[in-house]
Amino acid sequence: MASKPKPKRKPGPKKNMHPAYIKAALAEKGYTMARLSREMGYRQHNCANQVLYRPWPKVEKKVAEITGIPREVIWPERCRPTP
Repeated sequence: MASKPKPKRKPGPKKNMHPAYIKAALAEKGYTMARLSREMGYRQHNCANQVLYRPWPKVEKKVAEITGIPREVIWPERCRPTP
């Protein structure tokens, strides 16, 4: 009995980079979430940690700047496509 060929799947929306990868990219540049928070003027390290799970454009931009990875690559779900 021959099996039916599977239909080709359309590529779905891109997912955000996993938080562990974001932290690792920062660590490669000598940063921790706590250091990032302090440098941005926030007291608690969990302030910058929030960017991993919630949109925060100011911190997203800084993370992209430090890591050298475009914000659209790190958080494609948060970035609007340009026309």
